[in-house]
Amino acid sequence: MKKEFWMIIGVIIVIVILDVLSNQYTSYATQSITQELEELQTMLPEQKEETIHTQLKKIEDDWHKHHALLEYYLEHDELEKVETQLSVLKGKLEEKEYNNCLEEIETMVFILRHIQEKEQFSFQSIF
Repeated sequence: MKKEFWMIIGVIIVIVILDVLSNQYTSYATQSITQELEELQTMLPEQKEETIHTQLKKIEDDWHKHHALLEYYLEHDELEKVETQLSVLKGKLEEKEYNNCLEEIETMVFILRHIQEKEQFSFQSIF
């Protein structure tokens, strides 16, 4: 009986530790991408194509790096929303529709913050 009790406690501890680590990584990843999007947002009024495309490439690379780990434990629908917004943003930047890009950046930031809030550990998410 004691052996099973300690095994159950061990499994619970492992699950809690993995949850904390995944929440921290999700928070780090979403904040990183959000910060880069906000930097892009400040670059848009200047309309310097080289810096805008460099920042967009940086955002894409970072997103794909984080996406590889996030897809293991997050809902794929949420990640797909970010992918879609990134594709729309990229298309609008390539067409040089800088005024419309601000709306797409805000939508993407909203989705990223939603993912972060949704994955945060709270009593509401348990019940």
